[in-house]
Amino acid sequence: MVIHFRQADWSVRKLARQLGISRNTIRNILQKHRLASWEEATDALEPPTPRHSILDPFKQRIGALLSQYPDARPTRVFEVIQGEGFAGGFTIVKDFLRRIAPKPVVRPVERFETDPGQQAQQDWSPYTLPWGQEHAFSYILGYSRRQHVEFTDREDFFTMIRCHVRAFQHLGGVARVCLYDNQKVVVIRWEAGLPIYNTRFLAFATHYGFRPKALKPRSPELKGKVERPFQFLETSFFNTRSFTDRADLQRQLAEWLANRNDLRTHRTTKEPPLARHAEEVGHLLPLPRHPYDTAQVVYRIATVEALIHWDGNFYSVPPPYITQPLAVKIGEKTLTVYSPDIQLLTEHELYPTGAGEVRRKPEHRISHAADRGRRELEMLLPAFEQLGPAAAEFVTGLKRAQPRTLAHHLAKILELKRRYNPDDITVALEHALRYHAYDFRAIERILTARAQERSIEEPLSLLFREKLRAWCRENPASPRPLESYQQLLESSGRVPLTGPLNTPEVSDDSQGDDPGQPEETEAGPYRPDPRRPDR
Repeated sequence: MVIHFRQADWSVRKLARQLGISRNTIRNILQKHRLASWEEATDALEPPTPRHSILDPFKQRIGALLSQYPDARPTRVFEVIQGEGFAGGFTIVKDFLRRIAPKPVVRPVERFETDPGQQAQQDWSPYTLPWGQEHAFSYILGYSRRQHVEFTDREDFFTMIRCHVRAFQHLGGVARVCLYDNQKVVVIRWEAGLPIYNTRFLAFATHYGFRPKALKPRSPELKGKVERPFQFLETSFFNTRSFTDRADLQRQLAEWLANRNDLRTHRTTKEPPLARHAEEVGHLLPLPRHPYDTAQVVYRIATVEALIHWDGNFYSVPPPYITQPLAVKIGEKTLTVYSPDIQLLTEHELYPTGAGEVRRKPEHRISHAADRGRRELEMLLPAFEQLGPAAAEFVTGLKRAQPRTLAHHLAKILELKRRYNPDDITVALEHALRYHAYDFRAIERILTARAQERSIEEPLSLLFREKLRAWCRENPASPRPLESYQQLLESSGRVPLTGPLNTPEVSDDSQGDDPGQPEETEAGPYRPDPRRPDR
């Protein structure tokens, strides 16, 4: 039976009933008919005429560049052909390179696991919060995946080692090796493919006995155990939470670490990090008897107001020490000031960074407003006369030339000690005396022309090196009796030496490595003996 019909008059459902076949069969027939009609129509079309491009004469040259330099950047290729006469724009070159340049081969990264206590990984991640930027410090054990996280306002050296100390205390020990990226706190530079480590960080690492291992730049896949948890921190901790300040942030973080992060079933290990940590903690290096001193020591010159500036705040010192270089020890919560001969002067509680506060103790008060001018001179004159005989003569001339602003000129000249060596200021005073130039501006101009400004740190340490040596000679430290070392060994539980302390004989337990550890580990020469009493 042949049925003639027009599709417009017949629906698929009506055709299916008329022919006694399914609707899907009707749809397939119609689709094949449309495709056949389209192919007939396209075959009848003439092929498009290729368009010429301004880049055509240079395509062969670009191909030669890519064959010689596969990683050539589009900007550099554009510069090369532009120098050879190409008059087009950069975009056409970039699009052409995108089409022909070989796609980078993504090498699969093999997942690796480490033995308990063998490896840890550390990294930072910044986050912007309503009051400013916070930096998340993360230290994670490779075997158990137990993690220590905290937030800081910076990523400098002293913050780094303080976070490490808290991580070691939180996790109950130290992994033998810790992986780091190419951060300046750990690695100063690379030479011949090898890292040159920051010696200050090495001193910290050797105190705890672990070996830092720096990864080459642009290799985050080798540190995935610490990289991946940052995503979990963002989705599980930050998501749907709000914070009022850093204290609230740290409080909520501590609760999340204890009640969520430590107790979840890890995707890779299939166990909670806290449970695996119970297995790993016995393999970690034990903490030393005394933690590393994480305080920072710097030199600061007291202002004429008897204040020390640090981290956006001011702290008072005794008035007799104005404009003198003072050693300042900054801990996590306190600031301690020492005199030039390293005697304790005062101690302050630290203000928050950048608070702009002035912390002045009552005993460091300078004067009352009624006799402020006379009190200022009483403080300034002794400090000024320490610059030498020329200073006393300059004061005499200054009293005649600037009687009403004497204290102002003295203070301005003394403030120059923050930028110039005191010996250079003395020379400038002698030069000003020859020309009767009794003005602090004259001293400043002479120093600008004849002296070189110095920073506050290294030149001052050189300046006081001889004084420190003399102080050490006057206050020698007597050697400790050898018997005290024997007592120290016995008190620590270590087997005492079998022979006299002044003989080369050694005890059996000091020979070889700890039998509980393999002969060769990734920790290498930094692997400590956990029974050392001085740790």
